[in-house]
Formats: sequence, structure tokens, C-alpha cells
Amino acid sequence: MRNAARRAARADYNLSIAIVNRPATLPSKPIMGSGKPVSPGNMPAFCRGEAASHYRVRPAYVRTGRLQQDREGQAIEGMVDRGGDGIARFRCRFDPLGRFINLTPLSK
Repeated sequence: MRNAARRAARADYNLSIAIVNRPATLPSKPIMGSGKPVSPGNMPAFCRGEAASHYRVRPAYVRTGRLQQDREGQAIEGMVDRGGDGIARFRCRFDPLGRFINLTPLSK
């Protein structure tokens, strides 16, 4: 190839380019919780209990906000006072039937 380039020789070639149309993300199945459904009025207390267990504090140190609609169902955000370790924020999620999905820490 180098010698051919010095002589300014030409070569025939074919180049094929293809673009495949793919979705950016695959559709996901809805996340379903486990256990018995929790009524909307009891979700804040249930969430406080889950947060107290997760952070190993008494429920009195946990504060929860209002129940909000989420993409997968309902969510409650809150915070826990961990004493010398500071404040931690979290989110509890429930599926459309009111079953608990998970507790997600929002801060360390």
C-alpha cells in the first residue's frame, strides 16, 4: 500500500454502511411490589417503619412527606435523623395496588 501511495496509484473498493433502527431503551415490565397491599392512609407509617429498620433508628427519628403519584405507582419521600451521622433522605415506593416495592436512599 505504501508503494502504491507514492506512485499515486488508485484502487477500487466498496464500502457498505448500515444503520439499524433500534429503540434507545427496551420497554420494561412494570415493577410490582410484594406482600399485602397497604392502604394510602397507612403508607406513611409503613414507610417510617421500613426506614427505621433500614437505618437502624427508632421510628420517632423518621419524618415522611406526602404521598405522591409516581411512574410505577405511589411514592413517599422522607428523612431520618441519624444523630452524629447526619440527616439521610430516602424514598419509599408502592405499586399501583399499594404493595411495597422498595426503599431507596437519596443521600448517603
